[in-house]
Amino acid sequence: MRAARDLTASSQAAAAEGKSKLPEAIRILIGGDYPLYLTGLASLVRKHANLDLAGTVSCKEIVTALTDLKPGVAVLGPFKPERAREAEILANAMERVRVVFVSGEPESTIYDAIGAGAMGYLTPAATSQEILAILEGVAAGQRRFSSDAQDALLRILGREQRRFSPSAQDALGREVHERVRAARPHITAKEREVLRLMGEGLSSVEIGSCLHISKRTVKTHQHKIYGTLGVNNGNAAVAAAVRHWLI
Repeated sequence: MRAARDLTASSQAAAAEGKSKLPEAIRILIGGDYPLYLTGLASLVRKHANLDLAGTVSCKEIVTALTDLKPGVAVLGPFKPERAREAEILANAMERVRVVFVSGEPESTIYDAIGAGAMGYLTPAATSQEILAILEGVAAGQRRFSSDAQDALLRILGREQRRFSPSAQDALGREVHERVRAARPHITAKEREVLRLMGEGLSSVEIGSCLHISKRTVKTHQHKIYGTLGVNNGNAAVAAAVRHWLI
């Protein structure tokens, strides 16, 4: 009898230990302006045991929702250039949030999206199985792409079209991300601050006051910025900085 009680106690302890080791559900935020598709995606997330729907929001509400709802993965669509800037901001400032983009035309946008820091990319043609694999892979820190997105990326790179394993998708995504980053003009953190304030329309004196440096030092930073970006005035410098996502 005692042996039976010991066995029962041992089984209960093992069950409790196993339960404590169950992975935490991945919180998914869905945001954008593809109402029918995103509604279907939300339904898919709700049905999956390992996924937790943090919420569905419009494009205008995404930034607030990222802070308030604290998702692990944000699925945003449709892809737009400003969404790429959001991806980079998230990658730099909110590392726990990983971005997956949705787009019906990946060939024109996927390269920039990955370069900006997107961890995943899918099209409305992606199957439920692909979507779930992408969300789980991205949550684990791996870059993942649906079949159509992979094909588009390979066409851009001029490579043979084939299906990639999860690890090969991640390696391909990392390669593209590093290519884009390496091709950007390099500016220092202080030069980035000067550029940001120039973009806000501040004068050299006002920039110096904000950064606690002299007007002469501001001018020195500006001349270095102009040389790096290949421009000869402040407006052109700000335009180039926005184009390269430096500010």
